[in-house]
Amino acid sequence: PAGVAWLLARTWPVPLDASAVPVVDGPLVEATLVVLVCYAVAHELRIRRTRRIDRAVPDFLDRMASLDEAGLTVVGSLRRATRGDLGPLGDEVRRAWRDIEWGADAETALRRLDRRVGSVSVSQVVALVTNAMRASGDLAPVLRIAAEEAQQARRLRRERSREMFTYLLVIYVSALVFLGIVAGIIVAFFPAIESAAASAPTAAGDIGGPGAAITSGLADVDLVAYETVFFHLAAVQAFCSGLVAGQLGEGSVPDGVKHATILLLVTYAVFSVV
Repeated sequence: PAGVAWLLARTWPVPLDASAVPVVDGPLVEATLVVLVCYAVAHELRIRRTRRIDRAVPDFLDRMASLDEAGLTVVGSLRRATRGDLGPLGDEVRRAWRDIEWGADAETALRRLDRRVGSVSVSQVVALVTNAMRASGDLAPVLRIAAEEAQQARRLRRERSREMFTYLLVIYVSALVFLGIVAGIIVAFFPAIESAAASAPTAAGDIGGPGAAITSGLADVDLVAYETVFFHLAAVQAFCSGLVAGQLGEGSVPDGVKHATILLLVTYAVFSVV
């Protein structure tokens, strides 16, 4: 809604002919940036919280395993685990304990915790623990294995981020190089065409003179249309490159919205200047 409101405020009344394209281009990119910034901020805050929870999962499982080895039940282990400092995961564990206090069983409370967090690692842990609760009362070995697996998955994610950083850098460089080439064409090449068109032979006696074959059609070239096409190409490339960067670097397209926002903002700033 904010993006639509911004677009209407900047373009109303919208022309209904071909002249609408240059009028709508800038406000449309601005509205897109409004939407992308809002989504990127909300998504990044959620992802950062989820990652903090994932970092606390191995410690939580080790505590649960130690409490199970000490003879406590799953319910008792959850109650004791609420006293530790587990960051955002500790808040969710305390909510799970309150569910149990209000009459829910341990399996239901854990599944509700899984739905609230929405983390892959937490989902795996909850599925493993609930299945182990049905199969056996000895949870400590299962919890130790789950803690080790969660720690290993975290290390693999860090290694993937380091390995993919090079590809992320290549995407940024390629997008900026394309933008620099387009800006150079608009700043240097287009003025040269305009100068050549202005000096093209107009008198009948000049036709056929040196360079007349080259410059005779330059006056018909619509440089504004070419600039608009270049702007569209650069904007589309910036948006798509950002999404690809998120998929390669962090494993999902929504993670690329922040990269798309940065590249699209740079593209809009460059075309606003040139």
